[in-house]
Amino acid sequence: MMMRMSALHWICALCLTLLCSLSAQPVKREVTSEIEDNLQHLKKVITNYECISDLTLYTPTDIAPGCLHMAGNCTLQELKVLKNDCFDLKEDDDDDKESLNNVIDLLEAEVNQIKPCPNRKCECRTCEEYEATDVMTFLKNVKNLDERMEAERK
Repeated sequence: MMMRMSALHWICALCLTLLCSLSAQPVKREVTSEIEDNLQHLKKVITNYECISDLTLYTPTDIAPGCLHMAGNCTLQELKVLKNDCFDLKEDDDDDKESLNNVIDLLEAEVNQIKPCPNRKCECRTCEEYEATDVMTFLKNVKNLDERMEAERK
């Protein structure tokens, strides 16, 4: 009888442990911090690329109310220009390309969660109407835009 009771206790303990493990929620990492981590990496390595001395990118600033979605799409478009003009030219920098691709993917997911201007009543600027800035200024602005989109979703 004592042996059965001990086995029953073990089975109950294992079931309870399994139940607790399955109901635990994984720790969610903020998308914003992932973008920031990748941007930090890009800022460190971007100076090694010759293309950045001549490259300027349209940088959405002073974004009108309701125009965050359009500004996000502009930033995505310009990130792809940066990728094509700089990162696709070098074949040996896989970590750098991965960081840029991560920023593009994460930012795209955030932009898709922002609602576009309803009924096109907002006076949004086109991408080309924003100031063209150097790459470092552009990357700083990506962080600011990301933070603003995060606040908009809350």
